[in-house]
Amino acid sequence: MKDCKRQTFSRVGLVRIVALSMVAFLGLLGVAMTVYPGHDAAAGGYRFCYDFISALGMTRTQGGLDNFPASVLFNGGLGLAMLILIPYWYVRSDCVRGPRCMRWLAFLFCAGFSLGVFGVALTPYNLRPELHNLCIYTAFALIVPGILLMSMGAEEAFSGWRYKAFWVVFAVVLLLAEGLLTGMVKQHVLPSRPVNPVLQKINVMVFVAWVAADLWLFRAYLSRRTESVRA
Repeated sequence: MKDCKRQTFSRVGLVRIVALSMVAFLGLLGVAMTVYPGHDAAAGGYRFCYDFISALGMTRTQGGLDNFPASVLFNGGLGLAMLILIPYWYVRSDCVRGPRCMRWLAFLFCAGFSLGVFGVALTPYNLRPELHNLCIYTAFALIVPGILLMSMGAEEAFSGWRYKAFWVVFAVVLLLAEGLLTGMVKQHVLPSRPVNPVLQKINVMVFVAWVAADLWLFRAYLSRRTESVRA
């Protein structure tokens, strides 16, 4: 019983660390936006609807301006947050129903996503554009099945069917809408800017919201387990 309590408390501590790392990343992201010099001298700072988030991680802007302070803040915060998420994915995968291989798949997909985004932080776009884009595409391809397994495969004690149904419907609507908009961009019906930068930020906000909800549910799940052990 003591080992079970100790394990629960350690996992609660991990939840807090992950939550703090996400808050720290968002704070560093905001600071990086404020110190970003702009695409060029005429841009005058970060343009939310026209600049990609990856612009913050470049050591020099495409216009040749020094961006070292913003790149250190952004890449450091992003890389640290992604590394801290990896042990969370591991303990969180224990809540996935089914055979052990399903839990490992959920963990590997999500851990692969974290490593892919960590690779983004290590490869500023102005230095390694091909590798930077490869890391982004790989991370996106892995997080979709990873979240589906973590959310839809979660045991009933973790989350109910309404919560799961909400994320399924939301994900389908979001992916269809983004597919339609990106298709219209490719057909030159819509301009790539601001469509693509805004879609990128929407995806980031959705991921952060999902992580926040998942942390809250996992914390509540651990609390119920602690109460059941005490009983």
